[in-house]
Amino acid sequence: TGMLILFGLELAQVVLAILPGEPVELLAGICFGPIWGTIFLMVSVFIVTAMIYFFVKKYGRDFIYEFFPKVNKVENSKLFKDPQKVETVMALLFLIPGTPKDLLVYIGGLLPIKTSRFLALSTLLRFPSIISSTIAGDKLLEGQWKVSILAYVITFAITAIVIFVVNKFDKNKVTEDVIKTIKNKEM
Repeated sequence: TGMLILFGLELAQVVLAILPGEPVELLAGICFGPIWGTIFLMVSVFIVTAMIYFFVKKYGRDFIYEFFPKVNKVENSKLFKDPQKVETVMALLFLIPGTPKDLLVYIGGLLPIKTSRFLALSTLLRFPSIISSTIAGDKLLEGQWKVSILAYVITFAITAIVIFVVNKFDKNKVTEDVIKTIKNKEM
């Protein structure tokens, strides 16, 4: 029953798109440890993301705009206008800590991106956030709050390095556009 409750929390967190994911991720680490908590959350995120993606595909823009008016603003931002750049933009946004990943799930069903590619990107690129949170949750339970903080610091450092490397080889300067958009809060 613990897994069902945690899945329900994960479902609510992703579907509502306004609840932060970290508390659920910390709870998974506390309940199941970093390995099983991460596996559980990765599977849960995939299931919930697929449900939302196909829901959006079926019911379309108007239905989603009614519940999430910000989707209109994000979908129509210049970042998502170029179909050639959509995958890179989505990958960077899912990788950068603090971006509204759950809102991006709703947008995914509206964008010109293959279903399999979107589901892979939106699930796998959550791994750094999920693993750091489950490690932090597990260590918090053991009273090792310094290790919890270190898990987040390492994740942010690795993410920054990946973004730096991607930016270095990004001929279209998509990375710069993504970072400018986040800084200007256009999303």
